[in-house]
Amino acid sequence: MAAHLPTWQLVLDAAHRLGSGGRTFTRDALVREVHRLDPARGDSTIGPVIQGMTVNATGGPKSPGGTPLHRVDRGLYRLTVTSAPIEVEAAAQIAVPATTSQTHSADIALIGCVKTKLDHSAPARDLYVSPLFRQRRRYAEASGLPWFVLSSRWGLVAPDEVIATYDLYLGAQPRSYRTAWGAFVVEQLAAAVGPLADRHVEVHAGDHYRSALDAPLRSHAAVPTNPVPPAGVGETIAWYTSVLGAGPASDVAGWDLVDDETTADDDVEAPERDQGPFTRESPPANPAEAARLVAVLTDPAHRMTPGALLAAGRSQLSGPGLYSWWVDADGAADLTRGAGLPVHEGLIYAGLAGATRWPSGKRSTNTLWSRLAGMHLGGRAELSTFRRTLAGLLRGPLAMTSEDDARLTEWIHAHLQVAPVVVEDADTLGRLEDDVLAELDPPLNLQGMPRTALRARISELRRARDR
Repeated sequence: MAAHLPTWQLVLDAAHRLGSGGRTFTRDALVREVHRLDPARGDSTIGPVIQGMTVNATGGPKSPGGTPLHRVDRGLYRLTVTSAPIEVEAAAQIAVPATTSQTHSADIALIGCVKTKLDHSAPARDLYVSPLFRQRRRYAEASGLPWFVLSSRWGLVAPDEVIATYDLYLGAQPRSYRTAWGAFVVEQLAAAVGPLADRHVEVHAGDHYRSALDAPLRSHAAVPTNPVPPAGVGETIAWYTSVLGAGPASDVAGWDLVDDETTADDDVEAPERDQGPFTRESPPANPAEAARLVAVLTDPAHRMTPGALLAAGRSQLSGPGLYSWWVDADGAADLTRGAGLPVHEGLIYAGLAGATRWPSGKRSTNTLWSRLAGMHLGGRAELSTFRRTLAGLLRGPLAMTSEDDARLTEWIHAHLQVAPVVVEDADTLGRLEDDVLAELDPPLNLQGMPRTALRARISELRRARDR
């Protein structure tokens, strides 16, 4: 039985299940696979063994299993070229999931829908036209596995099934809808492919989709997996390109990489429905204006409490602009406890509201007031990336019972200040935000920011929020 095998042997077997065919995999996925083989094996045992089996790791004794792992990035691994598959004795009886491809460790692939679609009915494989979906489709087709599209409107859809275009964002639906959607999709999957017990189901989709499917898949004794490291849309597309090689779908020039409704870590709140032609480019930002905005957003005299913002009303914040959120020392201590990593007093988050969406040129209806008062302070985490992040970090310290727990709003009022600044030119606002964020580097921003241990932890907490 697996319980009698040394940990290095389980890690090697798990690595070959995840990394066959040159695929990369995350450390978390490797640990989960070892747990699947032997649920009693503790993380404190697995971690040092992974370290010892990594050829480019520093420190610690090497494993009897050699060094078959190569760390290609923080928390991201692939098998070394010379690594040979483990030969597990029949007496060990470690079940290897049936696959439809000798070079693939999963049994079924599910790929999430995106917002950018054709304006008419089409087969599901062709209806979605963003770079992210095209890369997911390439991956699914190259895997040789049976694969399906996850539609927030139609549920589970076969690639050749013709469906009508639609405009429905799963993350904006009530939790009851997402729960029912997940159960429905898994029943559709079981009807399409047969019993799901012990079958590994790769879910290439955003947080809301994976969270909605996790419990129903596990209730069928299936194993949900996700080989893609947590990242923004651009980084995710780059990951697929690194796995698949360059191809027509890897050219993302001229596309709006925040328009995909399924990305796990985007900072787009209440995504706008933009089906217009992608033909125009955003005008360049003025460096002097970006520097001025940085000065205003970091000026203590410009900050106000949430209560003061609400009392001032919408009149001064009825247009587009930028904002920055600041935390006091006690609030930073709460965030540190929730993250298990240091969060310092001061700037924690920044963003925009009301920017023109490029390259479609669509004008946003969002304003600083609707973003700050309606989304950040409005009490509904599903409408606010910032609130979702805070909810994930503070669930433990505040003993919150849900993302929309009133204690989160109370905490925001007690410990945060905000600095809003109106920007009249909505057309350049997106590029101004890029310049401002690059200068400020707020630790709780995820999309397009350098990966850090804290940002990786936030991604992990947000993925687990609905479980």
